[in-house]
Amino acid sequence: MITRRAAWVGLALLVLAGCAATPKRELDPDAIWNRAERQHATTLAAVAEREQLQADYAAVIRLSRDGERRGRAYMRLAELDLALGDYRQARDRLEQSLRAGVGPPDRPRVLLMLGDLLYRHLHETAGAETAYLQIIAEHPGTSDAELAGLRLEELRDAL
Repeated sequence: MITRRAAWVGLALLVLAGCAATPKRELDPDAIWNRAERQHATTLAAVAEREQLQADYAAVIRLSRDGERRGRAYMRLAELDLALGDYRQARDRLEQSLRAGVGPPDRPRVLLMLGDLLYRHLHETAGAETAYLQIIAEHPGTSDAELAGLRLEELRDAL
């Protein structure tokens, strides 16, 4: 059910982007209005679904004693924050995910998300470098470590 909800969130973001992106060739106000009206109900349902999804993940965090599950819930909330452009909240949730004990399959992904967020959106290169180095140290020889190494090179070249 959570996976279905995550799909709804993705759909909502696409719908919202579609509402904002009006093709230049279609300047007829009636056509624009009709298209907006068709998408309106879908968008409202998707936003409500996102709010329910956030509440569900918050409930998992509050009720679960399983650190890995709590860490994954924080990660999912951070993904929603990233999609909505709330970068500081996403950073906080990614850090909470790591503190909660997100498991080995997700830990390098969380660190990579954190490094990318810090570097590309919050311009905190020192924190990004730390996250990338942590992936390389904790998961040597993996594709995650290789990707972190490439991102680290990109970061250092930009300085």
